[in-house]
Formats: sequence, C-alpha cells, structure tokens
Amino acid sequence: MTHTKIPVDYIKRKTSTINFGYKLSNIEGYLEPIPSELKLLKQAESKINKGVSTRKVSKWLSKKANRYLSHAGLWKHIIKKTNIEFSELCDKQVEGYVYVMTNPAWEGWVKVGMAVDPLDRCSSFQTSSPYRDYEIYYSKKFKNKSQSETIAHDLLRQESTEFRKEWFKLPKTKAVKIIKGIKI
Repeated sequence: MTHTKIPVDYIKRKTSTINFGYKLSNIEGYLEPIPSELKLLKQAESKINKGVSTRKVSKWLSKKANRYLSHAGLWKHIIKKTNIEFSELCDKQVEGYVYVMTNPAWEGWVKVGMAVDPLDRCSSFQTSSPYRDYEIYYSKKFKNKSQSETIAHDLLRQESTEFRKEWFKLPKTKAVKIIKGIKI
C-alpha cells in the first residue's frame, strides 16, 4: 500500500462542491488551495466586517477572481471561517431596505420590516404559506436600514388602527407613503 503525504494546506473534499479558493488536486479526495482566491476571500471578509453587504462583496469577489461565489456561499464561508454569528453578520450590514410585505390571507394588514435583500426575505416567508402568496409591495433603500425601520414603525403605530410587532392594519398605500417620507 502506497501512502501519500498530504500537504498541510490541502483540505479534504467533503461534498461534490469545490470550495471557493480551492481546486481539484492530484491527490484523490483532497482540494488544493488557490492562493490568489484565498487572498481575495480575506479581503472580502474585511469588507463585510466593515459593513458592506454580502451581495456587493460576492459580486466584487466573483469579478476579481473570475469565479462565481453566491452571496449565500459567502455568508457560509464568513460564518464558518470567522465564527461570527449569523445575526451579528446581519447587524454589520447597515445599508439595506425597509419593505412593505402583503399577503391576501390578512386583508388590510401589512408587514413592514428591514432586509439586505427584500426578495430573499420574502422567499423565507413563502415556506410558511401553502399558496406562496407573500409579496413585496414596496421597498426603499436606506443607508441605515435599522434606524429607518424604527422610524417607520413609530410612524406606522400612530397611523394604524391596530398593530402587532411588525404587522400594521392600514392601507398598503399609506404604509408606502410613510416610508417614502423617511429622509435619513
């Protein structure tokens, strides 16, 4: 039986996917590092730690490396490599949207929330609806999504006939008008 010495910087291949920063090696079952991609990943981590959205960083990274990495793949990498909690990573992404979401099952109610990507956020709600009928009715981008959402919620509570956390009973057009009026 022949034993192969595995270089210390190689990683064991665990799935059919080849990790960003690595390529197939000549040693079966192992991936060989691509130093230039690993360097770009470090730069990407730094950008995200400064609050740049993973979507923007994944686009930048994919262009620089000439190899695609989705924002979700970048999320997984950052969380795994840096031990940053998901919620902590979300908090670092200051820029984002305040959105108005609707569902015909709750006539007259709107959900107003914040997200880096409202369509992704809406998709996460679809799993709880057999009809997949949640809809982003409106969204507006802000430099500080959390601060903008807080202002929106304060204004919406004053205008709605009823509210429960992020859900408000008022016409969706009124919710949109309130959010459009936020200037920060």
